Amino acid sequence: MDDDDAPDDLITWPDGSADRAGDLVGRAVVDRHGTILGRLDGLHPATGRPRWGVVVAVFGRRAVPLAGLQRHGRGVQVAVDAQQVQAAPVTDPESLDLPSFGDGEQRLVRHYGGRAGEPVS
Repeated sequence: MDDDDAPDDLITWPDGSADRAGDLVGRAVVDRHGTILGRLDGLHPATGRPRWGVVVAVFGRRAVPLAGLQRHGRGVQVAVDAQQVQAAPVTDPESLDLPSFGDGEQRLVRHYGGRAGEPVS
C-alpha cells in the first residue's frame, strides 16, 4: 500500500508491520525503562495520527506523549519515564478525549520537554 493510500490512523512500526491507532487502546503501557505504567485508555486526537495517549495508572489518568512510541510485547512503550508521567500536570481527564483540551496540551508539552508535538507515525 502506498503511503498516500494508507489510512490516517495507521501506525507503522520499525519492523514494517502496522496497527490502527485505535487498536492500541486497552493495551499495557510501559515507560522507557520497561516499568509498567498502566493501560492505554484513549488517544488524542481520537482520529488521525494521535499525539497523546491517555494512560490509566495507579496514580490516576495521565496523558503521555506518543512521539517515539514502540511495541513492547503485546503492549506499547513510551519514550518517557514513570516519574515524568506521575509528575505530569493533571488536566481534566474527561477533556483529554475531546478534539481540543485547551491550554492543558501546552502545559503537557512544556512538562515533557516538547516531545509531544509530533504525531506518532
